[in-house]
Amino acid sequence: MAFLQMPTWEAALPSKTVMIRYRLFEDPVDATRGNTLEGALRRALNTREGNARIGQRWAKRIRRDPLDNQEHMVANHVRDGRTYVFGNLVAYTLGRDQAVLVENQQAREADIRQLPAPARNQFVNSMVFWFVTDDHVLVAKHGLLNPPDLEVYFRWLLAERTTVCNPNLQVILSETITLPNALARHEEIRAIKIGGQIDARAPHADPENVAHRERRRVQRGGGLEFARRVLDLVVGNNDAAVERILREVPDDVELSVDVEIGFDSKKRKFSREALQRVAAATRNLPDSDVQVVTASGTLSGDELRLSHRARILLNGSLLDRDAVLEAMIDAYRQFVRTGKIDPSELEVADED
Repeated sequence: MAFLQMPTWEAALPSKTVMIRYRLFEDPVDATRGNTLEGALRRALNTREGNARIGQRWAKRIRRDPLDNQEHMVANHVRDGRTYVFGNLVAYTLGRDQAVLVENQQAREADIRQLPAPARNQFVNSMVFWFVTDDHVLVAKHGLLNPPDLEVYFRWLLAERTTVCNPNLQVILSETITLPNALARHEEIRAIKIGGQIDARAPHADPENVAHRERRRVQRGGGLEFARRVLDLVVGNNDAAVERILREVPDDVELSVDVEIGFDSKKRKFSREALQRVAAATRNLPDSDVQVVTASGTLSGDELRLSHRARILLNGSLLDRDAVLEAMIDAYRQFVRTGKIDPSELEVADED
């Protein structure tokens, strides 16, 4: 009997590009009792309540918003990989209806109705995937949930739902790590971003209550003339259009102007010398006005925000969670191999 073999290459399957971002867990009041975040989460999930552990019953992990009991967050999927803990955080509103558009080809307009969820079902508002090894945290957004929501949930799970950590626990997932300057400058530079918040008014028109620190930062970053030159190029050397844009900026806001300098080439490899020279030329600008885009994140001064772009398979419109886990492990291994983070007990294979 002959069987039709479906193509197995990844390009033939539906997928989505997702940015995996690195966070570092900080415990400023030492409330974890000597545990890493990974260890604390494992202990919390293994806490027994009745005849089952909290990690075995999703309903035992539901956090209800104290200000609105209809709003729920739950670590729905959790997986203990022995050297890591992985899962997703799901947000939903109890009893929320879903707006649907009812098609009718003969009608002047389609009817929009509120559709209730089927019995014993709830519509999902948002989701975020998380991966923890030691105190390293990787996050992949799949909706509107953000790392601060994860901080709230982890604190509830560790210090309120269980007593794994002291009640004064503060869960801080820091988005930047500090690199030694030599290591930072050996990053493979992909682009230079120059810009920042710029007051759209002339310096003499600044109100007296504008902070002197902000005014100095604008002047060092190029200020109004920098913004005017960039806008002039964007609108095609049209002074009138530039002035009109500047006049239309409201008095209580600042104009953000960014310039990204990079190379676009079909060649796999080419010299990065020119970008290195640009990076050196901008060394005297404020760190807030210059960002170096590298292979592993965005560098401002010696502060690096680590990120890893991954193509992840889809199940319908949802990210495949096994593919997310695989991509997060790949991201962790890349950060370890390039010396950005210290390794945990999760093994990193040598590169071929």
